[in-house]
Amino acid sequence: MSFRFPCYRDLKLRLGELDALCECLEIATRDLVESANASSDPNGFMEERSRHHGVRVNRVDIPGLQAHAARTHIMTVHQSLEDFLDDLRSEHPLGDRWDMNGKGGLLTKTADGLGFNPTLPFDICQYYRLVRNAVAHPSARDGLRRSAAKVSALRHRVAQAPNLNTLDAPNPFDNVTFDDFVLFSRATKLLAMELCAAGRPSDADLGAEAVTRTSKQEGQLRKNPARLANARSGYLQTRYSLSKSEADRIVAGLLA
Repeated sequence: MSFRFPCYRDLKLRLGELDALCECLEIATRDLVESANASSDPNGFMEERSRHHGVRVNRVDIPGLQAHAARTHIMTVHQSLEDFLDDLRSEHPLGDRWDMNGKGGLLTKTADGLGFNPTLPFDICQYYRLVRNAVAHPSARDGLRRSAAKVSALRHRVAQAPNLNTLDAPNPFDNVTFDDFVLFSRATKLLAMELCAAGRPSDADLGAEAVTRTSKQEGQLRKNPARLANARSGYLQTRYSLSKSEADRIVAGLLA
């Protein structure tokens, strides 16, 4: 397994739970919209369902409900991504030196700190950051609506990506769908892997960290170097998701 900071595992866990929840909500939303549209009086149907469940619904845009739900899902993925970026900075050995006062959002500043060049997952996440901002700040919507050509160009790139091209996305702000949420979630995971790879400390630094973290065991295992080496390798495997062979190689380098 390739190098991963611990925050990557946290992100995968959060998005796994979020994906499952949003999938269930999407099924419920589609059923609700279908039932409302199949009735002779969609608004009356919604009022009856409101009374049945004891949930007050003052106003609902049935035709726009699925797009609204998709934008809400996108906002939750964006929060998960920002949590990951905050944690990545905390876990990276040089994260406290990154310039977080520069231009751009948190993703741009993190990429600059790592010397990371934009990729397709990066550009996808940047687009959905703009969607999130337009949801939170209505004043940003007109500008995003004028970027149809950029959305189309990004959509073309997604269509060329084997692991993403089954999705009918990205879409313009007013017409986002559940596929936009899925694309954002997948791109976030891919980008997180790329950022972890870009921020990987050197073997020497990883080895030094393993020594520091197993210093208490060193005294106990001084007479058993094989067990001490296993403890150091195990630390790297557990914390950074390294394969045993890669962790063993780093630990062996301490004796070179």
